[in-house]
Amino acid sequence: MTGVAGVSDRGSVRAENQDAWRADESLGLVVVADGMGGGPAGAQAAAIVAERLPELVRRRMGGGKRLTTPPQTGEGTRGVLRRRAARRLLREAVLELSREILRASEDDPERKGMGATAVAAWRCGPVVHAAHQGDSRAYLFRGGVLNKLTADHSIVALLVRSGEITEEEAGKHPARGQLTRFVGMPGDVYCEVQTLMIKDGDRLLLCTDGLWGVVNDDEIAAALARQAEPESVCGELIELAKRRGAPDNVTTAVWDLGDAL
Repeated sequence: MTGVAGVSDRGSVRAENQDAWRADESLGLVVVADGMGGGPAGAQAAAIVAERLPELVRRRMGGGKRLTTPPQTGEGTRGVLRRRAARRLLREAVLELSREILRASEDDPERKGMGATAVAAWRCGPVVHAAHQGDSRAYLFRGGVLNKLTADHSIVALLVRSGEITEEEAGKHPARGQLTRFVGMPGDVYCEVQTLMIKDGDRLLLCTDGLWGVVNDDEIAAALARQAEPESVCGELIELAKRRGAPDNVTTAVWDLGDAL
């Protein structure tokens, strides 16, 4: 997979890095996770998400044959996953992963409460499917404009959307960090998935709250505009977070999608 890079840093305060990321070249899938739970459980949960999600997607594809369709006009020379089927596949893969983490947390007292946020981008021909559960985010940088693709699954995000608190108040609210959805939660709760058509020059950013919690959207957009290479963007954003004190682990993954097919 060309045009993708990621950096994960423990930050300036935390003793351990409980974030993880992975890019799977053969699938065209990038995933970022932020672990939660006491002791080593958070790091384990994030690692499970990053390692297992590509495996579960690949297994559910069954080689890709049952989900492929003949190429359509403007969609390149190879078959692409039907969009509805691909979204369903992603939702089911994340749900299966959530069940696995929940079982692991129930079987081992030391991993009680283990869970993780997850955000993933999966390219299928001329489209990208963005899935998330929790408050790790996906951003699209297109034509010099930064757009947030995901809506945080958290209590403060609900309060902001309902108009009860402002964005500024959310950053200092006592419920900050309390999630309404995460991978490994009880019950069969599906992640959110959306699809966007790729345009020439599109750039994606996937990140944990260790970045967006201390670096604002204007600063993120400036780094994406200033740096030509994905690795340089990630490095600049990590360093900016650390200059702000980086109270949490920080993970960024930047993917230059290239030309639209």
